[in-house]
Amino acid sequence: MALTGLTRATVLGLCKDLERAGWLKQASDSRAAGVTAKGRPALRYSFNPASTHVVGVDAGQHTMTAVLADLRGAEVHRCRCSPDPEASGAVRRRKLEQLVEDLLADAGLGDDDVSAVTLGVPAPVDAEGRSPSDVLDNFWPRMNPDLVTVFAERPWQTIADNDANLAAVAESSVGVNAGVRTYATLLSGERFGAGIVIDGHLLRGRRGGVGEMRVLDLVTGVGHPHGMTYRARQEVARAGADGRLAGSSLAALPSDGVRAEHVFAAAREGDALAASIVEELAQTLAQVAMLLSGLLDLDRIIVAGAVAASAQPVLERAREIMGHESTMSWAELVASDLGEDVVLRGAVESAVRLVRASALTGSS
Repeated sequence: MALTGLTRATVLGLCKDLERAGWLKQASDSRAAGVTAKGRPALRYSFNPASTHVVGVDAGQHTMTAVLADLRGAEVHRCRCSPDPEASGAVRRRKLEQLVEDLLADAGLGDDDVSAVTLGVPAPVDAEGRSPSDVLDNFWPRMNPDLVTVFAERPWQTIADNDANLAAVAESSVGVNAGVRTYATLLSGERFGAGIVIDGHLLRGRRGGVGEMRVLDLVTGVGHPHGMTYRARQEVARAGADGRLAGSSLAALPSDGVRAEHVFAAAREGDALAASIVEELAQTLAQVAMLLSGLLDLDRIIVAGAVAASAQPVLERAREIMGHESTMSWAELVASDLGEDVVLRGAVESAVRLVRASALTGSS
């Protein structure tokens, strides 16, 4: 009443309407709760986060993970599958549909218990949820074969978005970036991809191509958009091929099991080969960060994804390199604290926003 200026009768009527719609649930009145002792006890309501659910999906090249969450974004259940990274678009569509069906079945819920679904894909995504054709290797259409239409027959609002964009959404709401309005979230695993936020607005472009990093093909010293995980693995494989792996602690790892965190840990222990790989990665990351910072006048660049948790040696060296380039004031370079779930967190937050936007319109 104080906030809206509405009468008691009007507010009570609205609360009853919201209770019937499922958005509110009645709590103990003010006297029972010990808030008041005299006069008419005030009715008390609380938000009902379980009135409906949302689904967030990180539909990555190698792994698809789906999370069922309530309207506070709290996880209820999750499922994961590992599609063939070279599978056709038709196969990925079937994998996604089965994954979400398994998610709901495991949680004991049905179609009517979900209101919104957000799908994160490693490709540019336009306003209709579709990705452009890709003349290089058909990667984008395979990663997003019109996934937004997979659930067209279900009673859900469904959107698809670029995974780096969703990572930026997560960082704006629950990550290390609270309060910073001009930044980039840089996914840095198999491929570089950036979610760009300027003055609080997530930039997309007509074809969804803002933050697409294939431009790195044209940057001398970077050469391609592959991320730190991929580059670390390739450098170890190259060292094995030319005999430099002998004597390194990395030689004890199976050739198909070397991950970026192994390299970073070995570098911290003084392994010379690992230290040289960290230097290569830092040089690359510094160039990418300076490119983004210089073009967009960013305040912060957040290195995100599973690699972020172990990448401090690379970030520390990249900051040193950037510090030597004193012609400009570069963006602050930090690691995300959301780990491998950053895209999922953004997908869930995006789906909750969908429900919130339509909560009183009857379209949820």
